[in-house]
Amino acid sequence: MYFIFFFLLSILSKGLAFGRELGIAWLWGPGYLIDGFILSMMLPILFVDILSVSLNASFVKSYNSIAKYLRASYITKIFVIVSLFSVFSGGGLYLLLPNVYEFLTNDPKLVKVAMGVLPYSIIYFILNVFIEYIKTLYLALEKQAMIPITTIVGNIFFLCAIYFYSHFDSVADSAVGFCFVVLSIGQILTSLVLNIREIRAFSFNFDNKVNYNVSRFIAAVPQISLGSASSQLNKLVDKSIAVSIGAFSLSSIYFTQQLYSLVINLIVVSLLMYLYPKICKSFIDESTNNITQHSLRVVLFVVVFPCFTLMLFTPEIVKLVYGYGEFSNQDVNNVSKFLFALSFGLVFESLSALYKRFFWGRGNTKTPVIIGIILVVFNITLSVLLSRTFGVVGVLYATSISHVLGLLMLSFSYKKMYCDDSVLGIGLQECFFILSLFILLLLVSILFSGKLLITVVSIVLLSCCYFFALYRIGIFSILDLK
Repeated sequence: MYFIFFFLLSILSKGLAFGRELGIAWLWGPGYLIDGFILSMMLPILFVDILSVSLNASFVKSYNSIAKYLRASYITKIFVIVSLFSVFSGGGLYLLLPNVYEFLTNDPKLVKVAMGVLPYSIIYFILNVFIEYIKTLYLALEKQAMIPITTIVGNIFFLCAIYFYSHFDSVADSAVGFCFVVLSIGQILTSLVLNIREIRAFSFNFDNKVNYNVSRFIAAVPQISLGSASSQLNKLVDKSIAVSIGAFSLSSIYFTQQLYSLVINLIVVSLLMYLYPKICKSFIDESTNNITQHSLRVVLFVVVFPCFTLMLFTPEIVKLVYGYGEFSNQDVNNVSKFLFALSFGLVFESLSALYKRFFWGRGNTKTPVIIGIILVVFNITLSVLLSRTFGVVGVLYATSISHVLGLLMLSFSYKKMYCDDSVLGIGLQECFFILSLFILLLLVSILFSGKLLITVVSIVLLSCCYFFALYRIGIFSILDLK
C-alpha cells in the first residue's frame, strides 16, 4: 500500500517535472538560449547525478549496519562532509567550466550564453548536493514518499518562475538557469520543513564505530561514482559530439533525453529507490527470500511495456508532447528519430542499474567500476564511429548498444561471483507473456495509425489490463517485503 502511495506521488512529481520541460520547449524551443544552458549545465548535472547514485549506495548500506543510537551522529558527520564537498567542488567547477566551453565549441555566441548561465549553474550544483543528501536520508529511513513531495514543491516554484518569464518578449541568457535555481531553493525549503526532527537530532559522537562507518562511506563514494558514471558519461558524450555536428543538435538531444528520462525516472528510478533498502537488508540478514530473482522479474515486467510503447509509437508520442509552440515539424522529426534509437536500450539499462545495486548491496563496488570503465571506452569509440556515418542518431544507437553489453557483463559477473542462478529469472511462459504484449501493441500501431486519440486510449487501456494481470500473478509481491 505504501508503494502505491509513493508511486502516485512519483507520478505527480515526474508529471510536474515534465511539465517543466514542456514549458521550456513551448516558451523557447531549440536555439542558442537552450543550447547555452545545456552547455553550461552539462558537467554540474553530470556530477549531481553521479553523486546521487553514489550517496544512495554508500549511505544506505552503512546506515542499516550501524547501531540505532549512533545513527544521529553518523548523519551529522556525513552532512559536514557533504557540505565541504559542495563548496570546494562548486568553486572548482566555476574555474574549470569556462575552459570546457571553449574546448567544446568555437561558436562565440554559444559560449557567451553559457557564460551568462555559469553563476546559476554553480549555485544549482551546490544546492543540489545538499538535496541529494537529504533524499538519501529519506531512502535510508524508508520514507521514500518524502522525495517526490520535495520535488513537487520545487517544480511548482519552477513553473511560477517560467510563468513570470512568459510575459516578456525577450529574456536574459541566464533565464533558464535562474528558473532551475528557483527550483532548487523550493526543494531546500521543503526539505528543511520536513526534516525539523532530524535536524534537531544532529549530534557528534566520537565513537569508533561511527568513525569506522564514516571512513567506509568516504572510501566507497569514489568507487561507486566511477561505476555509476558510465550511463551519465554516455549522455555527456552524446551532447559533446552533438555540439560539433550541427546547429541546435544539442537542443534536440536534450529534449529527447528529457522525454526518455521521464520514463526512466518515473518507473525505473522509483522501483530501484524502493527496492534497494530491501536488497541491502536481505543481504545483511542473509535472507532466503530470493531477492535477486523477484527484483529482476518485477523490473523486467514493468519496463517492457514503456519500452515497446516508445519503440512502436515514437512519432505519436513526440508529436503529442512537443508538437506545438516554438517546436517545428523538423524538430519533431529529429526528436522522434533520436527517441527511437534510445528506446532499444531501456530494458537493458534498467536491468543493468538493478544488477549494480546487487553488487553494492553485497559490498562489492569494484566490479561495477571495472565494467563501467570498459563501457565508457566502448561507448565513446562506437559513438565516434557511428556518428561519422549516421550523424547524431548514430551516437544514440551506440548508447543503446552499450547498455546491452553492460547487462551481459554485469549479469555474467554476478552469476559467476555469487553462484546465483536467478539471472533474469524468466522461462518460456514469461517470454510468451512479453511476446503477446508486443504483438498487441504492434496491432494497435498498425490498425490505428494516424488516429492519435484512439491510439492513446488503446495504449492506456492495454496498460491497465497489463499491470492488473501482473498484480494478479504476483509479480509485485516483492514490494510488500519488510
